[in-house]
Amino acid sequence: MIQARLKEIHDALATLSIGAKKVKHYYHDRMSAPYVLWAEDGPADYFNGDNRRGEWTIHGTIDFFTKTEFDPVFDEIQKLLNDTFGSRWGWLSTQYEDGTGLIHHEWEFVA
Repeated sequence: MIQARLKEIHDALATLSIGAKKVKHYYHDRMSAPYVLWAEDGPADYFNGDNRRGEWTIHGTIDFFTKTEFDPVFDEIQKLLNDTFGSRWGWLSTQYEDGTGLIHHEWEFVA
């Protein structure tokens, strides 16, 4: 069940205008910006029933790297997160990375 939810998250991110080939789970293989990396960090919460572990929720992060100031993909990601996770997500930070020249946006989600 968790793996199916992870696949759904990946498939949703693959609909971004940057294209499915620019969305990677865990790592990138020397892609040029813009691109999205995302990963699950582990369980967020779980629910027990009948003295057994039941449903799990997943905590994860999404990182968007771009060279474009005011990149419209940022808003696409925000909309996707809102549509997919409701209120169970947050924009964590935006940084400029001197070493790569990339703008790095980061979000967290619970699925």
